Amino acid sequence: MERSDHRLVLDVVADADLTPGWLSVRVGDRSHDRLLAGYRSVDRLEVSPALGVARVGNDKTPPVSGVFTALGYLGEGEASIPLGQVPVRWSVAPWDEIAERDEDVKFAGVLDAASGIFSPAGAGPNPLRQYNANSVGNLRVTASVVGQEEVQDEAQLIVTVQRWNNPPLR
Repeated sequence: MERSDHRLVLDVVADADLTPGWLSVRVGDRSHDRLLAGYRSVDRLEVSPALGVARVGNDKTPPVSGVFTALGYLGEGEASIPLGQVPVRWSVAPWDEIAERDEDVKFAGVLDAASGIFSPAGAGPNPLRQYNANSVGNLRVTASVVGQEEVQDEAQLIVTVQRWNNPPLR
């Protein structure tokens, strides 16, 4: 447990017969009805951003990673309750037939299965790719709730080349 003027951190243990939904929290003479949600399972997952961009790089032009988060929800529709980030496993696959043919998953970089952070490959022509192409790619990033693998969401990740021009205004 941790407490300050503006923050309270608690260890909470829920009863086995918990009814999923909003739980009332009371600290001293203050209470709040929509501060803490209890749940047994995640009903819906939302990956953000829906479209991510990463850039290959080298020592002169650093790579730009793709960072994804997965937010869980209890219930569906307007009455759904946001649970915040929930434990997920991340995976990557080709976005389409062209990405599969070009083996983008093999060349574009690596997605950390625990964190959702994509580290792009090195820049420059890749002699292992057809036409010595750069290690760019068009990827599908999927998050699956740990223990509930059927609850998933996905996003698109474009892995592109470095930014060569650096205009004064963006």
